[in-house]
Amino acid sequence: MVRRLREIVLASARVFADETVVPVLDPGRSRTKHGYFWAVARDDRPWGGTDPPAVAYRYAPGRGTEHTRALLGGYRGILQCGGYAAYKSLADPAGARGPCVLAFCWSHVRRGFYDLARTAAWLCY
Repeated sequence: MVRRLREIVLASARVFADETVVPVLDPGRSRTKHGYFWAVARDDRPWGGTDPPAVAYRYAPGRGTEHTRALLGGYRGILQCGGYAAYKSLADPAGARGPCVLAFCWSHVRRGFYDLARTAAWLCY
């Protein structure tokens, strides 16, 4: 069922992907370690789409490119994501590395403007 849900989501023209850190038990060490939940989702309702929203999750022990490819490998369409390099490895304008078109998250762009304004604030005086 999980595999089929992933197939359905990845058949969409536009998807969103993100990863988030989660604590994972680390047996024998009496503590936790970092793991990651990777999510790929679709929801075209705001743009008149008729497909129901859906999301597929995958656990991975890290954030490397191999985990991005395990979740999104073979996807053809628009991928909205953060600016993390693992996503960038899925797309290539020449098509040599992948067929995805990346649409980066605006909140990440906003952070850059905020940092620029904060560091350049002294120029206003």
